[in-house]
Amino acid sequence: MLALAVGLQAQSSDAEALESQVVGVEMARGDGTFLGLAVEGGALALRFYDEDKQLVDPSVARATAWWNPRNKPGRERVVLNVSGDALRSPSKVRPPLVFFVMLTLLDDNPKSAGSFRFNLAELDK
Repeated sequence: MLALAVGLQAQSSDAEALESQVVGVEMARGDGTFLGLAVEGGALALRFYDEDKQLVDPSVARATAWWNPRNKPGRERVVLNVSGDALRSPSKVRPPLVFFVMLTLLDDNPKSAGSFRFNLAELDK
């Protein structure tokens, strides 16, 4: 009986580990994969995940993003390019992170492209 309880606990730990694989604000894509948008060192970092929420290489060449910051008038716009395991922007993101980021994936393959809206206030949760 104890072995069964330990086995169930291990399975729930594995399920929790899968849930926590996505870094930043999680967004599901239409093909069953996931995106994770985070702010790292003042830059946007967009990571790509498979159906099991395991990190994969970016599936697009670049992305564009814009948002209306709370600390100044007007829009901020950036281009995210491939850098290691993610698409990264220049360091232009400033707190407070209480705004939506509108992100468009750009690629030669139209199936890889798409537009998404991320609520960066979710990073504080």
